Amino acid sequence: MAPKTTAPQGAELEIVRTFDAPRETVWRAWTEVERLARWWGPKGFEMLSTKLDLRPGGMFHYGMRAPNGHEMWGRFVYRDIVAPERLSYVVSFSDPEGGVTRAPFHPGWPLEVLTTVTFAEAAGRTTLTLRGRPVEPSADEQALFESWFPSMRQGFGGTMDQLAEYLAGAQARSPGRERVEVTQTRTFTAPRDLVFRLWTEPKHLARWWGPHHFTNPRCDFDARPGGAIHIDMRAPDGTVYPMTGSVREVSAPDRLVFVSVALDADGAPLLESVTTVTFEDAPGGTRLTVQASGAGATDLGWQMVQGMEPGWRQSLERLARLAGEVVAQ
Repeated sequence: MAPKTTAPQGAELEIVRTFDAPRETVWRAWTEVERLARWWGPKGFEMLSTKLDLRPGGMFHYGMRAPNGHEMWGRFVYRDIVAPERLSYVVSFSDPEGGVTRAPFHPGWPLEVLTTVTFAEAAGRTTLTLRGRPVEPSADEQALFESWFPSMRQGFGGTMDQLAEYLAGAQARSPGRERVEVTQTRTFTAPRDLVFRLWTEPKHLARWWGPHHFTNPRCDFDARPGGAIHIDMRAPDGTVYPMTGSVREVSAPDRLVFVSVALDADGAPLLESVTTVTFEDAPGGTRLTVQASGAGATDLGWQMVQGMEPGWRQSLERLARLAGEVVAQ
């Protein structure tokens, strides 16, 4: 087989948009799956499925349904992540299993497009610059890519409009109240590595997470930076309270930081919190400190925020019982 002839480096697509939101907020909209799923894609498309593993070599894999009912899949494979300044990833069309496929609209479209997104903040606003170019394209692929610049700018314009709407809604959902801060410290008669495992292994986490008498029929916790969280808490009356989120930092067995978002029945956010957990050796066991900062997105969300302190207290009581049981085994 003759070697592939690649085109000389050609023009790249560039999209620039400024949003009325701080850089951290825009960054999280691009890197947290529960946020990304709410705006990514062409206008009028329905998001079907999303999975995100935010790390170099990790993948964002998603499926969408067009207004005519046609389904398509895509993926990003991350190369470079510098929070909250820059993302670099390779974009491809995909099948439902995550394999690379040709574009459904043209067989000559480049298989891979390297995309770099930068985030710059000034006076509380964020300017986002997206640049894309094919990876080792043939001359024909490069020419086709450049010929589609007007269409891609129009398509990305609609996607960026959706991001702007999402960010505006996120800003508007905040009632302007201060965030609630909760700090709780407790000493467990169990070694630090065990307490850390009870926090980060789903089979253990499901046994103690939540207030007294709650259960967790679904408990997914991927304890890696960028790892996804999804926990469904079931109250004694049968009501299910879903929560999604992502892990920010993991330093075993010292420190864990994660973001969690409580959702209503339609998947809209009710409250958001950032939780930092530290694990320290102490005489006879482990001193654990939970620092949680939460803000409600709705009035119901603010009611839930007010319950953070007793909710964490009861969760840690359940954790203490579980730690004692595991040590006694």
